[in-house]
Formats: sequence, C-alpha cells, structure tokens
Amino acid sequence: MDAISSATGAGSAEGAAPIVGTWELLAVTSRGATGEVRTPFGQAKGRLVYSRSGQMSVVVTAETRITDPFAASAEDQAALYRRTIAYAGTYSFKGTEVIHHIEVSWRPDWVGVDQARTATLDGAMLTLETPPLTGDRIWTLTWRRLD
Repeated sequence: MDAISSATGAGSAEGAAPIVGTWELLAVTSRGATGEVRTPFGQAKGRLVYSRSGQMSVVVTAETRITDPFAASAEDQAALYRRTIAYAGTYSFKGTEVIHHIEVSWRPDWVGVDQARTATLDGAMLTLETPPLTGDRIWTLTWRRLD
C-alpha cells in the first residue's frame, strides 16, 4: 500500500495521475473511539470520479432506500437524505491527504468547505479515511478502479 503524498501533486491536482479515473464503492465503515466498526449504509453503492483537470464528484447511497421519494412520507424522505452522500467540486493534495473543495453538495452547509481524506492506493484499490466526523467516528471508504 502506498499513501498518496504531496510529491504527487502538492497543493493542486497536478500530478494526480494515480487517482484520476472512475472508482466504484466497495465498502463504507465507521469506527468509534472504542474500536467498534459499523456499516451504517449497509452494502452501499457509489461512484467517485477524479478528473485530470482537478474536478471531482462523489455519490454514495445506502443499500436499502425508498423507491419513490416524492410519494414517501416526510419521515421516509428524511431517512433517504441521511442515507445519501453527494457532492462535487475540485481537489488538491496536501501531504498524504486528498482535499475535496466542495462547490455543490446535498448538504448546503458543506458548500465552500474543504473535506480532507487520508488517501492510500493499493494497486486498483483506493482507501479514503476521514478525520473524526460525527462525534468521534472515523469513516473509511474503500473504492475499486473502474477505468
């Protein structure tokens, strides 16, 4: 496994060739301070795209979701919102982290925010790990290269 380092594009997407492409989500886990691991999205589905020009986008959906959100109750719609992640913007590197500079998001409070992810490449596998987010939980997303 190789951590992506600032040597592959410090402060910009320049030199980002190792992660450029489309990635398929394999797993989403969250780990608490006591070490317990959860899979809050079940067998999630998702795509992550990094372009050579420095653009990125991601969408993650939970395994089970309602089929028609417009016909659903307010409670079901809220559950759908909590079980989806979607945003886009640009990206850059800082040390072993890829920084997502969010320009549009399913969460309005994330627009204009930078989200740092420790990035590790292992062949066609990419692992992104967050710093502690919700409470003390660290989220890990495992991706497989599609192209």
